[in-house]
Amino acid sequence: MCVGAGLLVRALAAGVPIRRAVLWEPPYRATVDPHADDVLFADALDEHVAAGRRAQAVRAFLGQVLGLPMGHVTALRLRSGLWRALLTDAHVLARDVRVLGGLAVPERVASSIGVPVLVAAGDASPDWMRAAAAALAEAVPGSRHLVVHGQGHVPDPAVLADLVDRFAGVGAAG
Repeated sequence: MCVGAGLLVRALAAGVPIRRAVLWEPPYRATVDPHADDVLFADALDEHVAAGRRAQAVRAFLGQVLGLPMGHVTALRLRSGLWRALLTDAHVLARDVRVLGGLAVPERVASSIGVPVLVAAGDASPDWMRAAAAALAEAVPGSRHLVVHGQGHVPDPAVLADLVDRFAGVGAAG
């Protein structure tokens, strides 16, 4: 998922020996104030979950982090299987915000990455995800940005595998 892309950004910046990386829809918001107090927001999410208000935590995350209009959040509640999964995972939302070091694109961290990086997003994904991918690609020196036609936040595994193989040079004539 997108949090994994955020973790990989930090690993690459720390010098983990990876020669190149493909990041799919990093979990940042290009429009987030880099000085916003995301720790207080994470604390509020934890408080909702601890008080048994998992739905309120999910609504806050979807609205404030993902930027979904409340009408869309309400519509998600009608998809009972998806809503139940979101409620079940509500306890990890604050942890994700903390592990990422906040929601803003980590420009200083990204600027220290010294390996080739492809930052990709699907054209069927929300605008904010594509904007975050573009902003992260701009922050990583020498990186590439790609919008993949016909893909959303959860890409077709075959499409993603082909993208990774092409970027890694697998199967290229040598």
